[in-house]
Amino acid sequence: MKNNGLLSRLAAGVADAADAGAKAVNAGAEAVKAGAKRTHQAFGGEYGDIFEGNLVAEDGSYIMPDPALDEQEFDEIETLAKRYEKLTSPGAIAKAGKQIGEAVPAPVKALANKAGKAAKDTLNGLTEQELMANAIKVAAEGFGELEKQAAKASVSREYVISRINEGKQEQKVSSLSEICLLRAYDVAAVSANERLHHMGIALVEGGGTGAAGFWGLPANLALSMLIYFRAVQSVAMFYGYDVKDDPSELVIASEVFQSALAPKAKVDATSEYIGKVLVYAEAAAVKQTVKKGWSAMVEQGGAALAIAQIRALANGAARKAVENGGKKALEAGVFKKALTQIGQKMTLESVGKMVPVIGAGFGALFDTAQMKKILDFADLFYHKRFIVEKDQRARALVERRPEPPASEDPAYTGE
Repeated sequence: MKNNGLLSRLAAGVADAADAGAKAVNAGAEAVKAGAKRTHQAFGGEYGDIFEGNLVAEDGSYIMPDPALDEQEFDEIETLAKRYEKLTSPGAIAKAGKQIGEAVPAPVKALANKAGKAAKDTLNGLTEQELMANAIKVAAEGFGELEKQAAKASVSREYVISRINEGKQEQKVSSLSEICLLRAYDVAAVSANERLHHMGIALVEGGGTGAAGFWGLPANLALSMLIYFRAVQSVAMFYGYDVKDDPSELVIASEVFQSALAPKAKVDATSEYIGKVLVYAEAAAVKQTVKKGWSAMVEQGGAALAIAQIRALANGAARKAVENGGKKALEAGVFKKALTQIGQKMTLESVGKMVPVIGAGFGALFDTAQMKKILDFADLFYHKRFIVEKDQRARALVERRPEPPASEDPAYTGE
């Protein structure tokens, strides 16, 4: 009976938080659409028109970057490794969190302790694992419509292409696959401009679901995880990796997402390889082997070998998942895994203390800080992967005819 009462309260929290969260994500989705429309019109076209790139010569062949990697891109390899080291060390957010805790007045701390004890008494006999299992169950059953709302906040190919073409570089693309022909730093600059959009969604969503207090936590976790994962997918697409149609890339994005939640953790083989990609600083090795092809780089080891191993694992996982249930089953599995991973780090005492007392303010702070960390991690991985794989991807591109623009593709749905 106690568990049934818990589920009822959880369900009530989900319902209240879902309304607030859905409105927040809907607003973010409309902002994405409006931004894409303004960008497209700036190029002299109506929204939905075809983007014409300028990377194809008159004879129909691609215009390759010369050199494939310039000095600035080589220099970025070491810079990215240093950024990763900084990201995985105690940072400003952790220090700020400690200072906030120290600054909380004694009466508020007393109230927090009281709330924590009340929550613990209410959940007496229920372990953290059981609580999270119930939260996953309730969130999954009550978030069907909310999941659709979160999906609307994800970026489309057309939006990515429009934003890339708004960058300062002279080269313009007509498909995601052509992005590999651009300079890494130009792509990174465009991707960085998307941060405010994702941070804004996290801020509004966090405040909306955080206001529901302890019983709104399942809704907060579920919606946050969806938005975080969509943000990682967005970063991947800006670097030209199609997570929409390539199941392997969706698996890689999910692993990057999991690693971003705990950058230092070695959860499985893939997370270890992701860490290696980010740690290895090897501009000299890349420079020596870039003209010899991908095989030579893999033989050299380092980031190239780690990326090859990630791709091999992702290909196998994606193939198995698609055979078992299709692409939707793959995304559902990632979602459940993310909730489980977060749940393993929470205790009843910490949840009971923080959420009811801080409320909406805490929800907004938590989700924005998490979003920043996830965006930082995703950008580091895909930025470095872009550089290491650039020559290989460019060579593969010239071996086939240019693709039709995204909105000209009969199979394109805009999602």
